[in-house]
Amino acid sequence: MQCSSSVSTIMGSPKPESKDSLPLYRTVPMKVSSLLNSESGETVETMPISPDSLKVENEHSISPSIAKESTPASVKSDDYESVSDELKKLTYTNLLRSHVQKRLPDVDWDEIVRYVETLTLPTDFTKPEIELIVSEWYKEGPVNHRMLEYECFARTRREIHSKICALEDLYGLKREELECSQIIAMEVCNELQLFLLSDIKPMLPHMSTSNIAGMISKHYKYKNRWSDREVEFISDCIEREESRESILEALVFRKPYEIRNKIDSVKRRLRRQSTPPIKKEPSPVVIAYESKLSELMNSDLTLTGIRSVMGSRNLNRVVQDIQSRKKRDIALPFTYPETEFLRHSLTNNMPMADIMKELVIRSEEEVVAKLKTLQMACVRQKKFTNTVERLIYEAQWYMAIADGESGGRPKRRTRNNVELDDLRKEALTKKKKVERTLTPEEISEKQKRSEIRTQRRIESLRRKAEENELRKKKASMRGRKLRSTRKQEAESRVAALIEEARWFQSVTGDGTCVKEGEKRKRRPVFHLVPEFKNRQQLKNAQKRLVEKKKEVKKKRGRGRPRRTPSSDVDDSTSDSDSEDDLEKLQHAIDSDESDEFACVSSFDPTDIIHDSLVPLSGRQLFNNAITSGSVNPQPVSFSDDVSVMIQSNQYLPVNDTVAAKVIKDHIKSYKPLGASFPPLFTSDVNGSDVINSRNIIHIRYLLYPQHTEQFVLAAPKSNELDPVFELQKIFQIHYALFFSHSSLIKDIIYENYCKSLERAVEEDNFSDFMTIIDQWNTLMLALSPYPVKFDPSIDINEAIRLYLPSNYKFQPTVSDLKLDIFYYDVLSAGEIKDSDKETSIDRATSPLMRPTGPIKDADSAIANIITRFRNLRPLSYPNAFIRSLQRVSEISRFAIQQILLRAYTRIVSPNSRKLRSYKAFTAEVYGELLPSFVSEVLTKVDLKPEHSFYDLGSGVGNTTFQAALEFGVKESGGCELMNHASELTSLQEIFMQKQLIVFGLKPLPLHFALNQSFVNNPEVRSKCVGCDVLIVNNYLFDFPLNVEVGKLLYGMRPGSKIISLKNFIPPRYKAGTEKTIFDYLKVEKHEMSDYLSVSWTANKVPYYISTVQESVQQEYV
Repeated sequence: MQCSSSVSTIMGSPKPESKDSLPLYRTVPMKVSSLLNSESGETVETMPISPDSLKVENEHSISPSIAKESTPASVKSDDYESVSDELKKLTYTNLLRSHVQKRLPDVDWDEIVRYVETLTLPTDFTKPEIELIVSEWYKEGPVNHRMLEYECFARTRREIHSKICALEDLYGLKREELECSQIIAMEVCNELQLFLLSDIKPMLPHMSTSNIAGMISKHYKYKNRWSDREVEFISDCIEREESRESILEALVFRKPYEIRNKIDSVKRRLRRQSTPPIKKEPSPVVIAYESKLSELMNSDLTLTGIRSVMGSRNLNRVVQDIQSRKKRDIALPFTYPETEFLRHSLTNNMPMADIMKELVIRSEEEVVAKLKTLQMACVRQKKFTNTVERLIYEAQWYMAIADGESGGRPKRRTRNNVELDDLRKEALTKKKKVERTLTPEEISEKQKRSEIRTQRRIESLRRKAEENELRKKKASMRGRKLRSTRKQEAESRVAALIEEARWFQSVTGDGTCVKEGEKRKRRPVFHLVPEFKNRQQLKNAQKRLVEKKKEVKKKRGRGRPRRTPSSDVDDSTSDSDSEDDLEKLQHAIDSDESDEFACVSSFDPTDIIHDSLVPLSGRQLFNNAITSGSVNPQPVSFSDDVSVMIQSNQYLPVNDTVAAKVIKDHIKSYKPLGASFPPLFTSDVNGSDVINSRNIIHIRYLLYPQHTEQFVLAAPKSNELDPVFELQKIFQIHYALFFSHSSLIKDIIYENYCKSLERAVEEDNFSDFMTIIDQWNTLMLALSPYPVKFDPSIDINEAIRLYLPSNYKFQPTVSDLKLDIFYYDVLSAGEIKDSDKETSIDRATSPLMRPTGPIKDADSAIANIITRFRNLRPLSYPNAFIRSLQRVSEISRFAIQQILLRAYTRIVSPNSRKLRSYKAFTAEVYGELLPSFVSEVLTKVDLKPEHSFYDLGSGVGNTTFQAALEFGVKESGGCELMNHASELTSLQEIFMQKQLIVFGLKPLPLHFALNQSFVNNPEVRSKCVGCDVLIVNNYLFDFPLNVEVGKLLYGMRPGSKIISLKNFIPPRYKAGTEKTIFDYLKVEKHEMSDYLSVSWTANKVPYYISTVQESVQQEYV
């Protein structure tokens, strides 16, 4: 339906609409109109269309050609009061810019802005403003927010956005049922509190009274309080004795039962006003009540006393009556029970809050003054700083005893309490001790006495030491006589050799001998994975263990440790005294001790709330399309083949099933989420248990909402991929990459999505869980800056809805999605800034000045936006979104690590067993450097985007990926020998590059030498020698392999840095004839700042940073 209200009426023009008098954005073609009104902010007055009028010379101000016509004459008014009075009237009638300029043609626009800023504007929109906003919202296509902000110049952007969002919530699904004029009429009546039939009838002359009443009853959803006009109308009708039917017909915005109740209420009020009050004699009950009050005021005013006389009912009224009488009586002395209660409180040190609860009649000042008086009489101070303080205190004490209220006979006093307090303060102040200057004779005498005292003290200490030594000797002689000596049997050398050999004859790997017939003990291998849900909890547990060990060491004595007698019977259980590391950690996690060590490391953030930022240092983060500012996405080829996600080609799957496949392949490691969630298994035709094919959800992504990721809803039994945790990571990565400029959006993502999703699982509420998933998928469609070229009405989670209750109906509203906050904050972050101007205007705080500027590809964007909220999204949103990404100068470390771990949990974790099938304590043993380690050490060496990085022994490529993604190095490479690790590196690289496309990030510059040894490898040598930072995990390298590393790295540039887990330079190292990099290294030892930074131990590990010098170091010569 088309809007029936003419734009000329909205703009305040009384002339009929014609082609010549139409505003510019209604007369020009759609493409030019969108270009002008989207971000340029030109006036909507009639102006000739010319190339000059389409140019924007300054993105913050109107071009001169437009400003000349929009601000006629630019003459400043001399009569301030007349302009101010006129503007005050317009704030209640018509505050559109075009109308204001028409009413004040001789006043410069900047002057008008300054006048308006000094006024207190009403919160309600004027009628023309509502007509303009509703008309713009109702028409086809996105809302032209720039034009609305330009015309409604006195309103903030948030007010306009909130109004449009409210319209979408109320009438978004009713556009086919309601005309534009009907919505305008209802909104005007609500805004201006016009709730009579006579108010709305002129706005809808073509509708009958019954049709108006039916429309309001069906579509008007506001809950308004009764206005003064309505109450006055009902009163007039009652006085004129009109029928209820006529009142019901006139009050079309009210329900019949509401009108009947209000008529009865108004009648009662009118009767009370017409009937004069009758003076009544007090009843016996009132007289008895007054006498009880008088008795209380003379005998007992404590809360206990009031309750004993008056009861527990109406205590507030009794207290109020006593307090009102107390105001009439200037002096109301404390009663005896009140005084006794205060004495008792002083004796027991009761808090002031408890005292005030009992003495409800008294003010706090009265109680404090009374306590001060009683304290002198009841509590006597025993210790004093000096005699003057004691004398003054006793004087005050005797005065308090002599006080009439405290008992005793009043006596004449010569000083008041104030003077005595001043004297006491003066006595307490410490006076400087006047030091007397000593003569030379006195100084020499003093030194002699000091020397004599020192000699006596030394002699006394010597005698005591001799006595203690003699006493110890006597005690040891007595004990030696009583102790029975045991003769040590001489053992042969052969027996000792056999005993020592038994120690190494172990098949359990714990250094203990296994007896004949004894079974081998099976213990879980201690290996920390890069990610699991309770990672921070485990780190806190490790901190507690370390602190306990430190306390035990402090408590140990200084003597020799006791020898534990050995036993030949139980050699196999000699390790039972010390628990396994894994068992200790698990015990610490399960303990209920308070986490006083619970602090999150900046290199290992747990969520976006505890996040830390990494500076981009001028590097390109997003893809070329975003970097160039285009509103069209980077071209991506989508395929229906789900396996292309881990295939080396240019295709992306429409549906990413990698995570779901991991869960299905390891289904024995999972269990159902809860009773209300879909079952994990179902029965097939043969009665066998199979994986439930309907227990699958799909989640959309922002930049490419046609791409979805699939998850099986299940709970992991251990540290396997957790689908709920993965969903929370997707929510937080989207915030960290695209909306990090807004703290409001952070709270929405974390609380409304992450925590609510976790709460729904904990409370076993599948309906709430699906509500959050549906909200997210709808939000991605509404916020995507790119044209949506698919049908968004297709339900991607249709299969799982079989397990939802029949009453589950999800129709997200603007308030549910918080779209107004998202749109507003994106527009604010993506506003065009004029770097050439000396002073910039804060757009959020100055609603009267609006930015300008054209939208790129606005016509194509309009044609392809087909989401439900197409009318709500501003025309300038795509450009503002892209500009906000172009201005990003820091990236979230949490987002970086979670993108890395998404690849790890899908590619490496399901195949991690093969990585540990190598001989123990050899150079081939696989050990991982976790993301927190890499972040800390690479920050320590100040890795920059202009540097190159290489990992010698890259494993599955984690460190190489992180250096490229987190620090943006120009080239990141690695070398790996093991076959299985090399295969996982290739798969991880494919998955990593494709998920970066989904997130709109730039591809990583990677180079790997897989299935190759670095020994005698020219290609690897050239990469290592040319890199700026190299990392090598030499924790288990033997000496010959270390020597080969030194030869390989010979020739690295001075200033290059090598990070290692062990020092390459052995003790007493000297330079030889071989060419090795070790001769040029200056080594610094460091320790990790946090726990759980490597996979083989939970403790803090040391690492070494070796800097290449220009010449051989002197200490090696």
